[in-house]
Amino acid sequence: MKQFWKIGCLFFMAAMNFYCVCLNIATAQSRKPITKALVIGISTYQDSTIAILPFAVRDAEFFAGFIKSFDKNFDTRAELLLLTNKQASLAGLSAGLDWLVEDTQKGDTLLLFFAAYSAANEPANGNSLYFYDSPAHRNTSTSFNLFAQFKVLAQKKKAIYRCYANLYPAVFNKKNEGNPESIPVMPEIKKEALFKNIVEINRIREKSESQIEMETREAKISLVSYLIKGLMGLADDNSDRSVSLKELGNYFNKLAVFPWIQPGILFAASASSKDILSFVNSTNLNAIEDLEYSVLSPLVSLETNKKELLEIQQLSERNRIMYEDFLLSISLGHLLNDPAKNASTILDTLTKEPEMQKLMTNMRRKLAAALQDESQQVLNAYLNVDAKELNNRLRGNVSYDIYAQYLDKAIQLLGGPHYMTKILKAKKLYFEAVQKRITGQKNFNKDLISESIQLLLVALALENQASFLHNELGINYSLFGRREEAKKSFHSAIEFSPTWSIPFTNLAQLYAQEDLSKALRIAKHAVRLSPHNSFAWNVEGSLNMQLRNYPAAEASFIKALKLDPNYAVACYNLACALSLQKKTEDAYDKLEQAIQAGITNFEEISKDSDFENLKIFSIRWNDLMEKYFLEK
Repeated sequence: MKQFWKIGCLFFMAAMNFYCVCLNIATAQSRKPITKALVIGISTYQDSTIAILPFAVRDAEFFAGFIKSFDKNFDTRAELLLLTNKQASLAGLSAGLDWLVEDTQKGDTLLLFFAAYSAANEPANGNSLYFYDSPAHRNTSTSFNLFAQFKVLAQKKKAIYRCYANLYPAVFNKKNEGNPESIPVMPEIKKEALFKNIVEINRIREKSESQIEMETREAKISLVSYLIKGLMGLADDNSDRSVSLKELGNYFNKLAVFPWIQPGILFAASASSKDILSFVNSTNLNAIEDLEYSVLSPLVSLETNKKELLEIQQLSERNRIMYEDFLLSISLGHLLNDPAKNASTILDTLTKEPEMQKLMTNMRRKLAAALQDESQQVLNAYLNVDAKELNNRLRGNVSYDIYAQYLDKAIQLLGGPHYMTKILKAKKLYFEAVQKRITGQKNFNKDLISESIQLLLVALALENQASFLHNELGINYSLFGRREEAKKSFHSAIEFSPTWSIPFTNLAQLYAQEDLSKALRIAKHAVRLSPHNSFAWNVEGSLNMQLRNYPAAEASFIKALKLDPNYAVACYNLACALSLQKKTEDAYDKLEQAIQAGITNFEEISKDSDFENLKIFSIRWNDLMEKYFLEK
C-alpha cells in the first residue's frame, strides 16, 4: 500500500509539473504582440578626421519622438532604445541588436532606424556604414553589416521587421589631404544586399522658381521629415487610414527633393511588401502641416529602460549598491583585472543572487560591450596613426595581452554562437600576436615571432579582410627576411584599407633594400595619406638619408618630432642628419635628447659613422658619452 501511495504521489506531482509547464507555455504564447525599436543617430565621430554630421542625431530623435507620440502601433507596452554618438560604437550597436531581439516572440514587431555616414566610394549597403568608433580608414573589422544582421535575427525570431535608414556620404575634414573636401555623391543602394522589399529617395530634382522662396524653411528639413509625414498620412493613397510600403514608395517618387536640403539616401524596408507601416488618424493628419522638430521633443537616451529601472528599485539595498558599483566600475574602465572592485568580479558575485537574475542578461551585455570598446580603442589608435600608440609599439612599453583577455571575456559573456564571435576571436589572436612579436623583438627570441605568425594565420582564417592582420603578418615576415611574403601581406593590407598609411610606410621600408627611388615614392604617398603619421615622416627622412639628401632628411625628421616630441628614433636620426651637414651644436643637442628619450645602446652610438664630425671635438663627445654611459 505504501508503494502504491508513493506511485500515486509521483504521478500526481508529474501531472502537476506537466500542467504548470503547459500553463507557462500557454501564458508565454498568449502574450499580446509588442513592438520594440532600436533608433540610432551618429553626428560626431571619435576619429576627428571624420567631419561632424549635424543632422543625424536630430533625425534619430525626431524619428523616436514620432513613434512614441504618433505611431498607433507603438503602445505603452512597447520599448524603445535610442543610441546616439558615443553610445553607437561597434560594441554598442551589437549590444543594441541583442537587446532588440531579446524576449522577442513570433508576431512581435521590430523596428530599426539608422542615421549616419556611409562610405561614398562603396555601394550603400550594411557593410559600408560608419559607427561612432569607426576610423576614417573603415574596414570589416571596425563595423559589421547592421542591416543584414538585423534581418537575420528578426527572421530567426519570426518577427515582423521594418528598417528605416538615412545615409549620408562620408565627408572628411580638409586637413586630411587624402580625402575629399567637398560633399561627394551618394552611391545607389545595392538593393539585393539589403532587403527584398525596399523603397528609397535618392534623387535631386531641379527646383522651380516657385520653390526657391521655400529655401529658408525647407533648408531646416531633412529627408526624415518626408518619411515621417508620409507615415503620418500623406502617403495614404487609397484613404484607407493606413500606409503600406508600396504607398510610401509611391509617395517618395512624387517628391521633389531639393539640392539644398541634404545629400544622401533614405530608404524604408519591411519583411513584406504588403506590410502596413503605420495607421493614420485625424490627430496625425492635423499635425502634419505644423510639424516641426520642436513638436517631437527629443528623448533622453534610454540606455536603461523603464522595466529595468523598476527591477532595480525592487532590489535589496546590498544588491542595489553592488549594481551601482558595477555601473561605476564600467564607467571608470575597471573591467577585469583591476585591483579591488572591478565590473567582472562584481558580476560574478551578483550572478549568485536569485533576485539579480532578471538583470543578468543586460549586465552581461553591458560588460561585454565595455570590454569590446576598450579593446577597439587601442586598435583604432593604430588605424588612426596615433603618435602615442605608434610610440608604444616601437618602444614595446604597453602590454597587449590585457586586450586579448578583454576580448576572451567578452566572447564568454556573449555566449553561444554569436555573430560577433568570429571577429572578436580574430582580434583576440591579433593582440596575442602583437605581444609575442614585440617581446620576441626585445629579447631576440625568434620562436615567439614564429608563434606570432601562426596566431595571425589562424586569425586570418576567421577574418581575411582585416587589414591590421595582414599588416602585422607583413611585419613578422620582414623580421625573418621573408621579403616576398612580407610584400604580399602589406599589399593585402593596402587592398582592404587603401587610405591607411601604415602598410604603405612598412612597404617603403621593405623596398629601401632594393629600390630607393620607389621606396621614397611610397613613403611620400604614406605622408600624403596621413600628414600626422610621425612614423611615415621618419621613414621618408631615413630614405633621404640613404639618398644623401640630408637637408630633405632633416626637414622630414623635424616634422616627425613636431608630431611626436618623444619619438626617440626620429630624434636620433635628426642628430645624424645634422652631424652630416656639420651642424655640430644642434647635432649634439639632438643626440643628447635622443639618449634621454631612450636610445641607450652605447656600442651602436659610438660606432655610428654619421657622428664622425662630432667625434672631431673629442672633449665634448667624451663628456657626453661619460655623462650617460660612464660604466661603458
